[in-house]
Amino acid sequence: MKRNGIKNAAIGKTLTYTSLLRATRKGVVISDILIVGLSPLFTNAIKWHNVFALENRNLKDFIFILLLCLLWCFALSQSNAWDSAGLDNRYDIYRAPLLAAGKVILTFSTFAYIFRFPFSREWVLIQIIGTISTVIISRGLINANFRTSVNYSENLKPLTYLIVSCDSEFQEICDQFISKYEIRPDFVHMKFDGRISPKQLGLKIYKKTVELQAEGLILKSDATSADRVLKSVQHLRQPKHLAEIIYISELDLLIHRMQPIDQNNWFRLSKAKLVESQSFIKRALDITLSLFAIILLAPLFIIIALLIKTTSKGPVFYVSKRVGRFNKPLTFIKFRTMIESADAQRAQALGAGVNENLDDYTQDYRITPIGKFLRRWSIDETPQFFHVLMGTMSLVGPRPILFEELVGVPSDSSLRFIAKPGLTGIWQISGRKSVLWEDRMKQDIQYVDSWTFLGDIRLIIKTFATVISGHGAA
Repeated sequence: MKRNGIKNAAIGKTLTYTSLLRATRKGVVISDILIVGLSPLFTNAIKWHNVFALENRNLKDFIFILLLCLLWCFALSQSNAWDSAGLDNRYDIYRAPLLAAGKVILTFSTFAYIFRFPFSREWVLIQIIGTISTVIISRGLINANFRTSVNYSENLKPLTYLIVSCDSEFQEICDQFISKYEIRPDFVHMKFDGRISPKQLGLKIYKKTVELQAEGLILKSDATSADRVLKSVQHLRQPKHLAEIIYISELDLLIHRMQPIDQNNWFRLSKAKLVESQSFIKRALDITLSLFAIILLAPLFIIIALLIKTTSKGPVFYVSKRVGRFNKPLTFIKFRTMIESADAQRAQALGAGVNENLDDYTQDYRITPIGKFLRRWSIDETPQFFHVLMGTMSLVGPRPILFEELVGVPSDSSLRFIAKPGLTGIWQISGRKSVLWEDRMKQDIQYVDSWTFLGDIRLIIKTFATVISGHGAA
């Protein structure tokens, strides 16, 4: 990044991240309002080939158009589309206007149905689609300009973020921030000190923020004192240069199951939907898709079996014991991709315990030539559709692990075993073997805690893209 804090002659003061974010917000608001205000004219041009044409040419048409424009502005405002928070994020900047579009459609549909308002439905459809499309394109250009200004502007004061965390978490937080925001500030680490009171720690953090003139504060603390530390930091007078405070909670995986009750600060932790009444929906999906896949892939099974049998010694299928649901043994079957004595040579090829080196898998001498092809395209896993059909596995869920790998499962990750092992899962679409073991465990817990039917559908679709790309295959 090219940053030297040079004074901008045009405005007579140094540009800062906060001032740039304010300018970006102003640009977004003006752009959105202009698009909303001009959208009826463009819609008229498309619908009636005349910018100033109206359907009935009466006062009701003008009132209708005015109300629709005001509804758009109100929906954008109420959806936090014009808040500074999120405007520097490549995803959040689009979520709010999409939510606003949904509110506009719902409100207008209800209004038109109740009052039987006579207006062209085609005109309204063109207006809504055109407005949201133009807003998203405009925001994309503004966001791209913002990121370019932050990363390459010679007139921008060096951007600094203070990260309060344990030593082991610092680098991971930096990497996650860069991937999410696509900007690279100067990260300064401050070790989280649990030995002093939350109030003292909050004051210490505040003084460090002022000393650094930091634009951002990222706080990651343990669950026992997180609330009090955050409260002590938040209650201090926030300096003008501090654009945002990011709080990383230890309870992030449980947020989907926390339900507020009468007291504002009380929450009930509900059971995971995966094992509640909605579990039958997941089972119905498993039966339907696995049966369809078995019928469709039957000819392929025969061809693969012949290739395995004729190219290497040993059985067609590899059968082993894995850890199933509730830690019960699962008889696991797949097409054999290794030499016959592969299990006896595992420690020699990969070492003992959990292996996290992708190169060790890709260079494993035990894999046969046809096995490399089967693994690359995940064809070796297809016999597990029979497990899914019988109910011992699911299409989506935590991947079954070896019993010797149980020692590598943290005690707070045992929740993963309440779900049936899956043919695919979150870590399967996130890099497969390239995903570190600890991250796999977190992703499995995330899946169990936040399971939804549509989430399973998305994971299945993304699995096909991952298989085609071959990322992390071994």
